[in-house]
Amino acid sequence: MKLPKMRRQKDRSFAYRGRKFLHIDLDKETSHLVELSEEESNQLIGGRLLALTLWERFAVFDKLEQSFFEAYNPLILASGLAADLEPESCGSMTLVTKDPHHSRIAVSTVLTSFSTALLNCGYSAVVFTGRCRRLTGVTLDHDQVEFFDAESFHDLPTSEVRHRAKIEHILCIGPAAERQIPHCSICINSQNIPFSSALGLVMGLKNIKLLGLVPHASGREGYDPNRLGIFKKRLSRSLRSSALARRVGEEGDVRLLENANTYGWAAIGSHRYRYDLRLVHLYERYDGRADTFTLIEALALGANLEIFNPLRVAQLARRCKENGLDPASIGVLLGWAHVTRKEGTLAFLPELQSRLIANYLKVLDAIAYGKGSGHQLGKRLDQLVAEYGGKSGCYCIGDQPLGPFDYRALPALALLASLGDHRIVLGELIRGGHYRRGKEKRSAAWALYLQQLWGAQESVGLSPYSDLPLFGRWYPYIKRRRSRFAICALIASISEGRTFTAQSLAGAGKQAFILEREINLRLGWQDPPFAEQQLLDGRSNFPKSQVVPLARLRAAYHELLKRWLRNGE
Repeated sequence: MKLPKMRRQKDRSFAYRGRKFLHIDLDKETSHLVELSEEESNQLIGGRLLALTLWERFAVFDKLEQSFFEAYNPLILASGLAADLEPESCGSMTLVTKDPHHSRIAVSTVLTSFSTALLNCGYSAVVFTGRCRRLTGVTLDHDQVEFFDAESFHDLPTSEVRHRAKIEHILCIGPAAERQIPHCSICINSQNIPFSSALGLVMGLKNIKLLGLVPHASGREGYDPNRLGIFKKRLSRSLRSSALARRVGEEGDVRLLENANTYGWAAIGSHRYRYDLRLVHLYERYDGRADTFTLIEALALGANLEIFNPLRVAQLARRCKENGLDPASIGVLLGWAHVTRKEGTLAFLPELQSRLIANYLKVLDAIAYGKGSGHQLGKRLDQLVAEYGGKSGCYCIGDQPLGPFDYRALPALALLASLGDHRIVLGELIRGGHYRRGKEKRSAAWALYLQQLWGAQESVGLSPYSDLPLFGRWYPYIKRRRSRFAICALIASISEGRTFTAQSLAGAGKQAFILEREINLRLGWQDPPFAEQQLLDGRSNFPKSQVVPLARLRAAYHELLKRWLRNGE
């Protein structure tokens, strides 16, 4: 891929073009701008890499205990490098903080218009430190930071917060995060973010109810507007060249459910065979105008609970969003409760069946508001298992709920999940696992490559769904591995007016991965133990069983990781 020639602009430009990041001190309710130097700007790129670097800079490592109420645990929001250029699939934002319940960093990247709005406010990132004395809202409006008393928003659902605040771009928490429910989440522009419990908990402990943005600009032109226009058309044609990518762009990632069912990771424990014919009803009857939910919500709140009516799944997803509850964690929790209630230890719960959606909704309200039948479930799942039993229905790695997938024959996805990484391996979704015993190093090398690629894409702001056209043609660890970094380099070059190469973006992805690993080691994080459900042998719709040996995969991964770090490859 040919990169644009930007030598004339190189001497008078650098990343972010002088943009700054905003440091907000919640203790003093003050803020100040910090401008990145030219060297830092060119090195940190943006998004994931910038967020991790800022967290390490502002964290006070010897004061991260729970007794400090996360006052010394920064909360970082960093937009992708080219989000305000507004090309298709290039608007991601990364959020970073330390998980209050675990000795590890929590990183979440989401594709949202909030990222573009943050750059249009003039900030490449926002850093929150300290803790508010009362429930507080923060608004960024035309280079001004306003703090206001948000006590009137206490216990309000996320939609009501958005309605009363009258702000288009808003990040907020629901009643669950205010009560420090371990299954809470954050909501960004009416989008419930899965696997964001740590972020919701930290916002609740810092007494931040909402962050609103009022941008004063609407996008920008790159240094080479002609190149930018050509690139946007080229990216659009690429996405439309694939029928699957086109459907995902028009209707959302829930359309990947059909592929998930075909290759057998549509549920973690509700069906013995990897191909579940009942799921056909879920994705064939889905109507985006009437039923609104994502792939994660469809699997966690649908397949794992044996609910195959799109209307009922949409009801559960909507109630989770209103209460600020993580759909993935709630799906595992309710699945455990469904199994355990039969043993008689959860007699206080109403009957949980697919036809009794009203009972599920009552339990969700009870968990979020801490009252009513079912409020006892507002604890970590490992604590509930120790108190009520039902270990056979508990799908956890240590005390962390598993993602809502069947990992038995998908090597890269199973390996990443066992390491605590919840991102989806799209290549295995579309083409299947292709696992063969004795080839653990190949699968481990692919997982390591994906972590590096995701680091580069999330720094630039590129959505992983832009890889769908490539993964639909061949399995990605066979061909065109470098082309993914070349696309990231092209976006960065157009955005910043200086030439980025595929090697430089690959280096940025590797740097983000290494930095996150170093922070986790400094915090005392160790690989979690395997979940029993991940080690079970199960039947497959393939001619012969292809169950992943996780212990051998993880050993191969660490062997390759040591060599990769040592050789700088």
